[in-house]
Amino acid sequence: MSTLDPNYSRSGAIFASDPGAKVFIKFPSERLKQVRKILELKRKHNPNDACIVLMSPNHILVPFFRVLSRFQVILDAGWPLSDSTQNITKRGLKPKQILNRLIDKVSFTLANQVVLESKNQIASVEERFEISGAKLFWIFTGFNELEFSKAKENPEIPAECRYEYDKGKQFVFFRGKSNSESGLDLVLSAARLLKNDVNFVLATNTTIVPGSPNVIVINRFVSIEELVWLYTHSTLVLGQISNMERLNRTLPHKLFEAAYFSKCYVSPPSPALFELLNEDSFISVSTITPVGLSESIKKGLLDEELRSQCEKNINQNYLENASQLFLGARMREIIETKK
Repeated sequence: MSTLDPNYSRSGAIFASDPGAKVFIKFPSERLKQVRKILELKRKHNPNDACIVLMSPNHILVPFFRVLSRFQVILDAGWPLSDSTQNITKRGLKPKQILNRLIDKVSFTLANQVVLESKNQIASVEERFEISGAKLFWIFTGFNELEFSKAKENPEIPAECRYEYDKGKQFVFFRGKSNSESGLDLVLSAARLLKNDVNFVLATNTTIVPGSPNVIVINRFVSIEELVWLYTHSTLVLGQISNMERLNRTLPHKLFEAAYFSKCYVSPPSPALFELLNEDSFISVSTITPVGLSESIKKGLLDEELRSQCEKNINQNYLENASQLFLGARMREIIETKK
């Protein structure tokens, strides 16, 4: 159940590949209508025969279900809501930080089971919110392969890339928001250092000045067909290039996309990253500076054998531990064993 579409975020990918009996119910956003919907479900379904899986990021619905019904409630949280505001320091947004932390605490406490994105996220939630580890489970976020598999038949080159691609140049692909966690500014600085070596294609959510002739910026919605083309034709894919503390317990969507497409991934190492990958599956950025990133990129560009090894290993790790079918089966295990 979700107030958003059934294919949204991590829960959408897991729901699509869950092999068991299931049905998606779109929840209204108004509180009174939500209460009415829960009471309607209570009348229609026996709590011994059904359980409620609340899809990310519907943490706020947990207390309503627990107070108004006897359903088993599984919250596929992925991560705490407060993670999205923990680095915001503006005075006017402080109440939002407090509210998100309160919602996290209440929803994690009242849910029968909480599903998170990594083992390190479990350890963090257990400590920060004083939640019993017995009710915490982990499933990688993954992504919806089903959508991409259809688009593979008809990849589309972004208009921004046509001119440079015709020249036959390699490119490094970065997909991410313009914030301190993604390290976009650092990527731009590294691109300037490598202006004679490789092109960069940056798909981001804001208008930025490239600052270098070897940088192509796509600051609009990118279709799945275009993403397929970008991943298929890129030589390297960049992860989140920063030392933000949250990266120790989270794995970005683009990691799973790169792994699915067997692409050499360039990223700083982290505890969460090593839950899926080993040292032979990616190129490590040991020094998170423009020089450190540029050196790691050049290493991947020049060492074809290393790059090929990373491409093979990252895809193998993905298929064994994070494919969409694998994640759906893991969710079904949690649902079935807890009834």
